[in-house]
Amino acid sequence: MSTLKIFRSVFVVAVISLLVVPLGAQTVNMRLEFQDYDVMFLSDFIDVTTQKLAPNIPNIYLELRTDVPIRVYLTVEAFVQLKGESQEPVFTVNPRTKAFDLSGTRIVSSRDFSESSTSDIQIEKGYVENTALKTKLENYAKRFPTAPVGTYQIIMKAYTAGTTQQIGAASRTIEIRNASVGEVQVTLIDPQEGATLLTTLPTFSWNSEKPNVTLYIYEKLAIHRSPQEAVQGIPHLKVDLSGISTYTYPPTAQRRLEENKGYYWYVETSVSTNRGIEKRQSEIRFFRVVPASTGGDAASNPYVVFLQRLGETDESLRTAVNRLIAAEWQPSGAVLVDGRRITQEEFVQLVNNLVQTNTKIQAKVEDR
Repeated sequence: MSTLKIFRSVFVVAVISLLVVPLGAQTVNMRLEFQDYDVMFLSDFIDVTTQKLAPNIPNIYLELRTDVPIRVYLTVEAFVQLKGESQEPVFTVNPRTKAFDLSGTRIVSSRDFSESSTSDIQIEKGYVENTALKTKLENYAKRFPTAPVGTYQIIMKAYTAGTTQQIGAASRTIEIRNASVGEVQVTLIDPQEGATLLTTLPTFSWNSEKPNVTLYIYEKLAIHRSPQEAVQGIPHLKVDLSGISTYTYPPTAQRRLEENKGYYWYVETSVSTNRGIEKRQSEIRFFRVVPASTGGDAASNPYVVFLQRLGETDESLRTAVNRLIAAEWQPSGAVLVDGRRITQEEFVQLVNNLVQTNTKIQAKVEDR
């Protein structure tokens, strides 16, 4: 075959290819913005009176972008996997929009999809809800104001109008981790309530479901009548921490702990909701720092240990002892048994004998 014939054959194939294959496949870049939340309030997404999509949902939108004008329609898929259950589709027949013109960049919000919308983007009739899942969620919503714990996924796809040619897609998966803000707990471990510490650089420890916490320490002043009043002032130390559950008071801190002074401490974490950030705080505990030379560690004081053990089964005694310790009370004076003064060593031996013989001990708190 001559060179001319080969050239003609290649030219004919190229022309046919240009007629069959478009110069550039039309695409739609899509981005679905849907923030992740620990807790989600259902009434902000669903109109409770009509059971329809709320017309104005903040912080949720779909961004569409195309380089060339095009006419498209969208489809919506949604899946829910409640905690401990298998994944279920929200729709058995997925919703789709009417065709609309797209040029450049466009932001689509929940208002465009609501039934009262006058937008050119409207959901067509004909989609079918998963009635079993709908009933399950409705029964849950009657008892609780927030979404149940689980995984929620939304998938949106774009198609060329009048065809089934997909030209874009976007998806978003969110994890609802808590059914309510109140169930998020922060538990303190050490120092214990009323602890007497021999160091100005103690180590604090806690348990928190959320990895990000803030540790607060406040000095107890003579004017403070309660822990709540003390923590309204300026923190002696405030530090944001992430991914750890222990923290040692830094020797380089601007304000150091001092001997012969008392302090309150607590830990606070944040819970993200679609209505903003809500704080969850642990209990407030008191501790005191004393010089090591005084031997004032509560763990070495048999009177304190004895009273705290009794308080484990007596709420009124525990409250009274903690109140005394918070007021910087140090047990002193004589212990009398049958009218006879005994030493600390004899007191420890007496308590040990009572424990070994399983003797039941009762205590009474008296105000004098």
